[in-house]
Amino acid sequence: MLLFERMVVKYASAIGHTFTTEMLQNILPYLSKLDLPVTLRSLFKGGVFKCASKPRNSSSTKTCYCENSPEGEYTWVSADPVWTCRLMSFCNKDEMEMVHKLIQANEYLFRMIHIKCANYLEKKAYRCSKCNNDKFIFGHTVATGNSNRNNNSSSSSSEYLQEIYKSIRPYEIFQQQGTHLRNQMCPAEENGNNTENFLAKVNSIVTEARDRTSSCECAQLVETVLIPRVRHWRCAGDVPRTFYYLVESAAACDFLQNDARALEFSNEARSILENLNAGKPAFTSADRGDVQICKFQQACMHRLTGEILFKAGNILEAEENFKKALKLLNCSLPRNSVAQSLKFIYEKMKKLHYRSRQFEIAERKLARLQECVDCLSFLWQISCMRGQLKSASLAITMEINLAIQSADTFKILYSAIDYLKYSQLVAEESECRRLEAFLCTTCASLPDYPEGRRLISRLTQTLAVVKLCTGDLEQSIACTIRAQQLNEVLNRPGLDARTTAALHLPLLLTYRYRESVQQILILENWSKEMSSSVAKGWFYAACMNFLLYAGFALRPFEECLAFVEESRSDAILEADKSLMMHLYSAVALWYARLENWEKCAVFYDKACEVYAQIPTTIESISGVVMLLECSVLLFRKKLTECNSQRRISLKRTRKLFSDFTQRFGRNHIFGPRVLHLNAYLHHLSGSNTLMQDHLNEALLLCEKQGNLLDQKWIRQSQADWSGACSDTPAAECPTAVLSMPSWDEAAILQPEELLKYCFHLKKQKGGGLPIH
Repeated sequence: MLLFERMVVKYASAIGHTFTTEMLQNILPYLSKLDLPVTLRSLFKGGVFKCASKPRNSSSTKTCYCENSPEGEYTWVSADPVWTCRLMSFCNKDEMEMVHKLIQANEYLFRMIHIKCANYLEKKAYRCSKCNNDKFIFGHTVATGNSNRNNNSSSSSSEYLQEIYKSIRPYEIFQQQGTHLRNQMCPAEENGNNTENFLAKVNSIVTEARDRTSSCECAQLVETVLIPRVRHWRCAGDVPRTFYYLVESAAACDFLQNDARALEFSNEARSILENLNAGKPAFTSADRGDVQICKFQQACMHRLTGEILFKAGNILEAEENFKKALKLLNCSLPRNSVAQSLKFIYEKMKKLHYRSRQFEIAERKLARLQECVDCLSFLWQISCMRGQLKSASLAITMEINLAIQSADTFKILYSAIDYLKYSQLVAEESECRRLEAFLCTTCASLPDYPEGRRLISRLTQTLAVVKLCTGDLEQSIACTIRAQQLNEVLNRPGLDARTTAALHLPLLLTYRYRESVQQILILENWSKEMSSSVAKGWFYAACMNFLLYAGFALRPFEECLAFVEESRSDAILEADKSLMMHLYSAVALWYARLENWEKCAVFYDKACEVYAQIPTTIESISGVVMLLECSVLLFRKKLTECNSQRRISLKRTRKLFSDFTQRFGRNHIFGPRVLHLNAYLHHLSGSNTLMQDHLNEALLLCEKQGNLLDQKWIRQSQADWSGACSDTPAAECPTAVLSMPSWDEAAILQPEELLKYCFHLKKQKGGGLPIH
């Protein structure tokens, strides 16, 4: 091999297995534009290199498949210096790695080549022009003080947001926070029109995105420009730049919905920090001098890790990462309740003070504020999941204040969407309706810009949950479908594990079993890809829903039970109180329906222990409703046995119903089921008038919600308890429940054909227990 050929092979091995001839030309020190084609032609002919472009047709000869290159073989004997192949690769990967290792023996040459490669890539953009930004983390360049980096992001895309900012008063968006204004609700009809107009806007975005001839090219640029920068700066020994691009790569993979790879880059960055803190070299080829990593970059790393873990359902580790990020950003949350109360009062006073303030924030500080807002956005949700309402209220108030302080319309609207979800969780119905109307109207008027599309995507996901909570099944389904379509066409991160699990419910209740199963299978795939025990937990929770209410088995009960048994030793699962409430109550209910009271008692007691700690979320309600049914069936058992404790059991069950209504209200997706169970309790206790009233109210609510599943169940009970149905329901017998079909068998059946496998509440024989 000639000297120039050896040099080309060395430099090409530094670039990687696949390389562009343009990059190779730019990093080679001596070869001219005339010499390189001759050398490449020789190496091509010798079988060292090959064309790396996708083949247009199969050929056994050495052919270039790059666009605009001539078809057919090259004439290797030609002295023509023109070289049309633009993308090449090594024919033998092992050969490439061997050459690269040989270069490492000469440390100076090794670093020099990789610095040249990195500097070449620094001139290339790694985000496409359609996304209207040059970084995946807002203000990453400015906040870290790396002013030498290119920053070509145009501000024109934010001009329309500034126009909106002038037309709204941020303080007024959140003015009623923490107050109950039941008499100032927006009319339901007006809200409905606002939501319909907003969904029409979503439809137009989806249609336009699908019709576009050119789509986002960030995925290709990340692979060819951003991720190679990490490799080259690492080989060059530059620790700060390596860390910087690891964090950017994690953010890019998160943006591209590749969570597993995002976590890999984030963990690599964390490893660098751990090594530096332990006094070790950051990595094998790292410079040995004193290295400092910018606190903002560290905070970004923790925030990204937290986001990925949150989406997978690992809320304990996610919370830890968000709190570390806030600490690095000088925005810590108090730990004890007294400090939290004082901080909450301070934040409320600060919000009042902001009413008359106009903010102009430097970009460096704005980047820090936005990271804080992002962290707090997740922390209030985690606090709600863990039943820590005081912490949630503090976090959402801090988020709102920082959003107002940022004077950034995008962040203000982003926080308003969070506040809409928070208002729904804490049953602030007036605020929820007011915010929904404001956000739907505002977002429906946004031009088709990247920031606007992000806001619309987030609002659509939030509305899917809000509509689910209020029992508006059709709109919840419509918003869920639109949210998933938006995520697909805009390449946005998908729904988190808990939301994905919750949104199978409207599909289940409207007899859309196939779509409901498809929704849940997403969780199973996710649990495998991300090794997420929480995603797996919500998958099995949904499987129990199918067993208990739909009459088919997506997974056998024994498999679900095995998971619940294993979950007792998993601290991550135990932290998700809503999930554990659902799992324990579901297993207890299964055994109660089969009248296996000994096993029922074990899981019923566990569910009662968790009940005191659960938050007021839609995921919690589903578990508590199962607990209510267990309590009613336990009372029926004592009544049938003429147990001396039957009156105490009735009193305890009534108290549970009263407590449920006080905590969760009546206006939710499970309203018909709770009324049905309450009617059965009245039937058992001999109050037939109240029983009929509750059944009629439940049927009206089913009609309003479009709840077909509960409607069938209630009508069956109504006919049975009144004596109109002479046949005993098949599923009253345990053998019928235990013989229910698998999903593969049930998929070809109509929902009505599965009713014989569903449980029915038995008519009480011999009258009920007198009330007095």
